[in-house]
Amino acid sequence: SGFNTGSGGGTADYVFMLIFGMMGLLITGSFIDVGVFFGEQLKDYVMYLWCKRDPAARVSLFGFPLQAMYLPFAHMGLRIFMGGSIATMVHAFVVAHVYYFLAEVVPKTHAKVILNTPEFLVSMFGVGEYISPRPENGMQGFGGGGGGWNRPGPNAPPANAGGNNNQGGYDWGGGGQRLGR
Repeated sequence: SGFNTGSGGGTADYVFMLIFGMMGLLITGSFIDVGVFFGEQLKDYVMYLWCKRDPAARVSLFGFPLQAMYLPFAHMGLRIFMGGSIATMVHAFVVAHVYYFLAEVVPKTHAKVILNTPEFLVSMFGVGEYISPRPENGMQGFGGGGGGWNRPGPNAPPANAGGNNNQGGYDWGGGGQRLGR
């Protein structure tokens, strides 16, 4: 699995990737003038790594479809077109590429593992791939989450279910009128 630095490519590896990025951006940002807030750089860092991990994915930037491998450069071109500075993006891409090189390229080309997810992160977040939890009743909740609102069905009937309707459906009242009459 992609960016597996010791715990199966799951949550602990993702947290380690974020910590590496935050520390890298903070340390290198003190040497160059890119400001003091690194939220945008962290977003660009994660975007660059995702695009390296899944370069063939199809994405859309303002309705224009493109492959994920071109997304960082499309964002950079858009920023230039809008008159902004690309220094923060380049800063994030450099730090992300260092992580990518150490986590993916070096282990494959030199058979050396340089980055390992620390044990305290593995014990805190576990190992393996992240699998989204499913609701116990098998229903999908609002937005696919599983909590909160469930759409009406056999396991979650509406409050007025089973009224005077003999066909097994729902009794939605009956006081309405047809349109066009």
